[in-house]
Amino acid sequence: MHELIPGAAVPIPTMGAPSFDIPARPERHFPGTGGVEYRGGTVFELVPAAGEVAGSTADEPSDADRTEANRSDVDRPDVDRTDADLAETDLADADLVQTVDEVLGAGPYQYGDFHELPMPLWLVRDRETGDAFRVAVRNGEVQLHVLPRTDAPGLRAFYERLETASEDHCWRVRVRQKE
Repeated sequence: MHELIPGAAVPIPTMGAPSFDIPARPERHFPGTGGVEYRGGTVFELVPAAGEVAGSTADEPSDADRTEANRSDVDRPDVDRTDADLAETDLADADLVQTVDEVLGAGPYQYGDFHELPMPLWLVRDRETGDAFRVAVRNGEVQLHVLPRTDAPGLRAFYERLETASEDHCWRVRVRQKE
């Protein structure tokens, strides 16, 4: 289960198995210049963690952490993670991309990638659950971006497949509500 404080700068996970309950869905907007934009929504951040219980969640940040941070590191392009940070999360982005590719290739997924972007990004549809969502790899984590018609079963199934494909580590799950 996750606790999400509306407007909190730092994601606040709580202990328990990941439920993938979606606290906020993005809204589609169609700008006059064409295309589609999403405003708001939810991102589930799957962080590799050596030696932790599968599905465990990150420690809750202190009040000082909540007050000091304006945004999570995920949203901050000015934050560069060092090799020490990657060691803390256990895997580099290239390793995570390979794992995500394996999960998508082996699963019941229809997907397309957008590797010309600054980070690997896939648009994914789970053929079993019918759920569509985006998967990104950034800063040592796998991010599941909720779309307007995404439901928890598709996210949970992807997480379970990712967990199965990850023999040497477990995953912490954080939830972040986008403004």
